Amino acid sequence: MATKKRALKKSAAETRRDLKEWAERGKVLKVAEHQIRKTEFAHQWEIADWVLEGQETFGKEAAYDAAEKATGMTRETIQQFAHAAKKVLIRVKGVSFGHHRLVASLYPDRDFQKKELHFARKNRLSVERFSLHLRGLGRHDERRKIGPTSADIAAKKFIETCDKIEKHWSLRPLLSGQPPAKEHRNDLVNKIRETASKLNETADHLQNHWQLYLPLPPTGGFSNKELFDEWKSHEGWRKREAAKAAAAGSGQ
Repeated sequence: MATKKRALKKSAAETRRDLKEWAERGKVLKVAEHQIRKTEFAHQWEIADWVLEGQETFGKEAAYDAAEKATGMTRETIQQFAHAAKKVLIRVKGVSFGHHRLVASLYPDRDFQKKELHFARKNRLSVERFSLHLRGLGRHDERRKIGPTSADIAAKKFIETCDKIEKHWSLRPLLSGQPPAKEHRNDLVNKIRETASKLNETADHLQNHWQLYLPLPPTGGFSNKELFDEWKSHEGWRKREAAKAAAAGSGQ
């Protein structure tokens, strides 16, 4: 029976030499980072792959120590690069390395990562706004786990009320029998139209109100400048949410 040759264990001196050579590659990559702005996307991935290679070859501590000295980057940044290289399974042109780093939280779902990166590219989302978008997805998943909220219950009840009005028993004779007196006909038609108009206004108000808690304005824009100004006034809140998302991502 054929036996596999066991790899010879390297001496401490050889390991130190390999680590030094690996660190020298990092210095070259870091210098190139300042010179190559047009290919920043590819170059950042080169650095990320290089850090991950060192981590897997020499262990985290030795690789991170050497990478800090070689590149001048902080340990936190080095960890983020390695995390992205390990957890991001797809690379999409047209969005930055920062966008890719955010979808590491979706690992190991490659298709989901690809879908969200394409969404960011299509909608031209900044890293900040993409972070808010992903954070919103996370909150949605979390809500599904803990069950319906009071707002969910209220929404369901109102939908049921609308269904009851639409199919109310008192409409049956109006749709199948003789019409009521003229004044009643006019009153009823006017009331239905008035109620429908008010409900449409309420629907618009709900959409605009809910949009204040989301990173993106409505696709068709707000119906008036006041609503847009109100959405803009929540910019500080959205930035704080983005900072929380970024902190959570870097800690993974």
